[in-house]
Amino acid sequence: MAPPARRMSGTIPSMETSTEALKDNTIIIVLGASGDLAKKKTLPALFGLFRQGFLPRDVKIVGTGAAFDTLNAHLEEIENQYQAKERNRLFYLALPPSVFIPVAKNLKEHCYNSKGGINRMIVEKPFGSDLDSARELLEDETFQMVKNILVLRFANVAMNAMWDKNSISNVQITFKEPFGTEGRGGYFDEFGIIRDILQNHLLQVLSIIAMERPVSFAAEDIRDEKVKVLRCIPPIEQHDVLLGQYLSANGKPGYLDDDTVPPNSVCPTFAATTLWIHNPRWEGVPFILKAGKALNEAKVEVRIQFKDVTQGIFKDIARNELVDHSNFVRNDELDVAWKIFTPILHWIDGKSGPRPKPELDPFVGKYGFKRPTDSYVWPVTNLASL
Repeated sequence: MAPPARRMSGTIPSMETSTEALKDNTIIIVLGASGDLAKKKTLPALFGLFRQGFLPRDVKIVGTGAAFDTLNAHLEEIENQYQAKERNRLFYLALPPSVFIPVAKNLKEHCYNSKGGINRMIVEKPFGSDLDSARELLEDETFQMVKNILVLRFANVAMNAMWDKNSISNVQITFKEPFGTEGRGGYFDEFGIIRDILQNHLLQVLSIIAMERPVSFAAEDIRDEKVKVLRCIPPIEQHDVLLGQYLSANGKPGYLDDDTVPPNSVCPTFAATTLWIHNPRWEGVPFILKAGKALNEAKVEVRIQFKDVTQGIFKDIARNELVDHSNFVRNDELDVAWKIFTPILHWIDGKSGPRPKPELDPFVGKYGFKRPTDSYVWPVTNLASL
């Protein structure tokens, strides 16, 4: 018997899972095809998949903003040409989050194929706007992706031994964009930086950093441990939040200068929030999540700062730091993630008037972070590869 094929170098066998590929007789329907997201991201990505041969044979891509009954009639017209009975429909919602729920319900009622085949719906993050809307969306079939740092967390015996409150002073997870809304302020203003980045991307990174070792690296076992961590995090308090909104500088317009942004909008374009994990490993360690637009650089960073040496000849040296940089989100994981952020989001939505100018260094300093005095420069992150 022939030996089994050798696995690709660098993979973890128990993390390799089989997924069902798109089949023949598939139509990909892009809703919001005339919008900025579809033009800049969705349609170029589909073309890239087509060029690389990753799409099904004879796949049809339909862009629409039409009524649902009209759309379904057009899809049936295409499917009537198929030889086989199986008919697969993949709906991609390149739309604002505020319309996800009504669009999803109408698609399921008017455009799902009931004659045999697969119906799938994909939405852009953020997944809902708060806990209730996320739960309502969970009635449909939706997924989103986050980053993965499992190898760093569990493949190093020495590192794992010091991975707790006894050695670590604080953890910062940062996402910085060097550009503003650039004419897409109306879309961004509906959800803001917390829903866009902190509640999904950065919180998933936190859960991977803080979770216990899973039974295996299978997706479900990883999600089980991430959910356990998230359930230990209480809703965010107002005093643990710093909000900001970028102003005009260096010849570039401010957020409120964007004609697509509502006048006097209080939507935050920068946010820093501190989360606390109430379990034996992490009790008392602040996890600081920071994200913003129109900042000084592009950066995605995890910075784990270790505690000071108590006494001795090394007591005056700078703190040791570990600086580092994919997986799907399950329903119960998404549910507890929204529980953490929903109260503070409702508080933000109810506020009025200008935002105070944020002072980030004092904010992170009160949680024990000490900025190193030695200068250093980290490599610029290519946001297109995220």
